Amino acid sequence: MLVVDAGRACAWYQGRVMVNLECKRIQVDEIWGFVGAKQKNAETKLVPCWLVGGRDSDYGIEFMDNLASRTGNSR
Repeated sequence: MLVVDAGRACAWYQGRVMVNLECKRIQVDEIWGFVGAKQKNAETKLVPCWLVGGRDSDYGIEFMDNLASRTGNSR
């Protein structure tokens, strides 16, 4: 249950803090993919949102909508 509680706490925190982000570039990747950030071209390794789910378009749209709402770039 500790993992579930930690996930809820992270979701609560991100829902209140990760809003109105001013982002120039955002890298979107799957957790099992390699996400590299070289110091010379990465300003931050901030994770503004996340989603646990399938690899289909419904989950992809849900994730991107969540991300867009945090940057003010909603559809």
